[in-house]
Amino acid sequence: MMIKRKFPLLPISLKINMNIPFKIMAKNIFFRCNQKVSGGFTLLEMTAAVVISLIGILGASYIVTNAYHDFKNSRELKALHEDIYLASHTIKSLIEEAGEFEITEIIPDTSPPAGRRINLKYIEDSETKWEKEFYEEEGHLILEDIKNGSEEIIIDTLEDISFSEGDSLNTLKVTISVTGMDGRVLTNKFLVYSRN
Repeated sequence: MMIKRKFPLLPISLKINMNIPFKIMAKNIFFRCNQKVSGGFTLLEMTAAVVISLIGILGASYIVTNAYHDFKNSRELKALHEDIYLASHTIKSLIEEAGEFEITEIIPDTSPPAGRRINLKYIEDSETKWEKEFYEEEGHLILEDIKNGSEEIIIDTLEDISFSEGDSLNTLKVTISVTGMDGRVLTNKFLVYSRN
């Protein structure tokens, strides 16, 4: 009769320690043969990790650069709005207070005639209390105080300015355009009524 063994025969080169029972020794050998050797990452795992990291870095840098550009654009737009508001308010307040105005440097082919320079006077009791002029010079809106002989730069982003008489008496149409560093142009048109 033939005896069936549970474990296959061991190779001859295998040293058998006789102090360990045969069953335990066979179990250890079988476990070592089926065990995978893990010495690090495979090339596929490394490639996948690098690709995922690059996608994350590119996404984060895209978000940061877009946020920076949006912030910069909103700051420039805000500065343009501030400049056009300041220029409009300054011109409006002086025209409203002035008793006389004279538009000069007439732009050709404009109807009604529009000019790039305006002279404003406030006269009380036949005496000129103040005389001022608004005009453009090298991208600056200049307010010149003729009586005191001083000049003041109101804004430095001026693209264009024009003054023309309105439809009713003592009314002026004012058009102001300002430009930003990126070439964006904002224009404000308004009517001013001279109260004096």
